[in-house]
Amino acid sequence: MKSLSDLLDSLLTATELGTLKWETDFGQDNFITRIADHKVRASSWYDGNSETDGITISLLDASSDTVLDRVVADKFSPRYAELTELFEAARRSAFNVSDIVSFLELELAVKKK
Repeated sequence: MKSLSDLLDSLLTATELGTLKWETDFGQDNFITRIADHKVRASSWYDGNSETDGITISLLDASSDTVLDRVVADKFSPRYAELTELFEAARRSAFNVSDIVSFLELELAVKKK
């Protein structure tokens, strides 16, 4: 049976290529992208009781925001690095980090002259 886990590599690749755009969703630690009639949310969280943090990637129905599937990993999970990589790519996409870095590179090049 297929699950959201099967899409993680494709989501990361499309995000890194810039073909999948993310935006902020409920603050700085939640990002969302839309694909057809669905959404994918990347969320970072901290559990004060267990003093651990983690990442959740959720597949949602776009019309109702019903969670259809999710992948969760805390910092002790073998999947934590994989989910963190997607989360950070989503953050860079949402905040247009590539464009900002390109602009700053140009500004610094001008200052060298």
